[in-house]
Amino acid sequence: MWGDWDPLGKASLDQLRPLKWNEPKPGAAAQAIAELFVVDMDEAEGKRKELVLIRALRVPQPIHFAAAWLLGLRGNAEAIPVLEEMITGGEDPARAADESWQLRAVEALATLGDARGAPALLVALTNNRGAVHRLASRALRELGPAAEDVLQIALQHPDSHIRWHAARGLGQIGNLRGIQTLVEGLRDDHPAVRWATASTLADLDAQAIPFILRFLIDQPLSEPVRQAVYHALHAMPSASTRQYLQPLLEALRGQSAAVHAPVIAQRMLAEWKPPQNDAQSK
Repeated sequence: MWGDWDPLGKASLDQLRPLKWNEPKPGAAAQAIAELFVVDMDEAEGKRKELVLIRALRVPQPIHFAAAWLLGLRGNAEAIPVLEEMITGGEDPARAADESWQLRAVEALATLGDARGAPALLVALTNNRGAVHRLASRALRELGPAAEDVLQIALQHPDSHIRWHAARGLGQIGNLRGIQTLVEGLRDDHPAVRWATASTLADLDAQAIPFILRFLIDQPLSEPVRQAVYHALHAMPSASTRQYLQPLLEALRGQSAAVHAPVIAQRMLAEWKPPQNDAQSK
């Protein structure tokens, strides 16, 4: 029934039909074989499949690549070392798999959701700008707190596009250690990274305020930094939060912002008490 496979999900039921032997459909056979190894009819069948795939991890590539991919889709973490090899090349980056296998490796790591796969996902994020990059970015976000350490590393990457992804990812995690690292992006050299950082901090609302206040106290307030801090505070969704921040926002708009804003920030930090949220009304 390979003819039932519709990778784009666009065919209507009356358009689907079995294929004849001489009527191939690109990718259909691979999809059918993958489903054969991943979808079980009963527990015993699943155990037999895993045994075959685990043994296949010791077979030369590309067989062990396929075995690792399918094991990963089954949720078996024994696949992680080979999935890493597919992305990083192991000791020799030149031996990394081609893009099609890297996509499968990222797909499997995303399915596993295991923190041990996060470093390989970071390599996929930083070494590729195409489909592998996009899939790795989504996989890291979905890992949540398990990806925090590698995202903090990515926030220092020389490529501003990678730092942008790291800022967004850390913001979505939202724990205190991540916010402490994220706030440093307000002084990034690249305007897109500063903007992404400010927008992410704004989404965190009151949770981010003490970190921004401390940043204002410790960092020189250049014009790009002032704009980024103002955006982060002014764009916070809660009306009560914005009302609480009004004195600081006025200072940031003033001509002597570099002098007055840090003083107000220091006073607010000393008196810090989270304002009562109003269901994030605007």
